[in-house]
Amino acid sequence: MAEFKILIEGYARKEGDIEVASCTTTLIKENNFNIIVDPGMNRNLLLKSLICDDSNTYTFDGKIKEHEGKIPKTNIEIIKTPGHDQFHCSVIMTTKDVGKVVIAGDVFWWGEDEKQKIDKENIMNHKDPYVKNEKQLNESRMKILEIANYIIPGHGNMFKVKK
Repeated sequence: MAEFKILIEGYARKEGDIEVASCTTTLIKENNFNIIVDPGMNRNLLLKSLICDDSNTYTFDGKIKEHEGKIPKTNIEIIKTPGHDQFHCSVIMTTKDVGKVVIAGDVFWWGEDEKQKIDKENIMNHKDPYVKNEKQLNESRMKILEIANYIIPGHGNMFKVKK
């Protein structure tokens, strides 16, 4: 079973004429693996949320391998959820405490000045000003709502799915 911790709660806001945003960053622990989903763009917040030491550097080794729908050596699933972006995907983990949790990224998100209304009608009708394909986004939202007990959105608070 997976365990998770939200390291950074995503945000999206305007500061004058500039948009400032960083996505929700989640740490998943399963089978002796530590997996960071959506490290975001705010490096300082990420480093503050992690336990770091200054004697080691961890680097990406440049290898690219198809994931075939799962993170290797775990039960963590990766599903395609296009709409906001054509290449978008979401991560599904099964936890002991709350059941299925979907890290949905920008399939669901709210700006800082928006009230996060989480009933099904508001979730499905919530406008995404950056949507690439509205029909696909709605299909992706429905897929996730059917799977999840809890959803971690790209920007906003984790929420329980009302079934």
